[in-house]
Amino acid sequence: MTPKQLTAARKKLGLTPTEMARAMGVSYPTFKDWQSGRRGMSASSVRCVELLLTHPATARKLSKPE
Repeated sequence: MTPKQLTAARKKLGLTPTEMARAMGVSYPTFKDWQSGRRGMSASSVRCVELLLTHPATARKLSKPE
């Protein structure tokens, strides 16, 4: 997944970068590195984004602080 695709997915879900990182279960710095292209995403991280896109209500629920 390219940084552009990741940003588009995040925006489609209506989440901030911090919320998207939380929904994915990763740190904000890791998400920021993916979104900027400094670091590539693992296959499991890409699959996580695909699942969040399939289940946007779950993505929003997971994005909220506990």
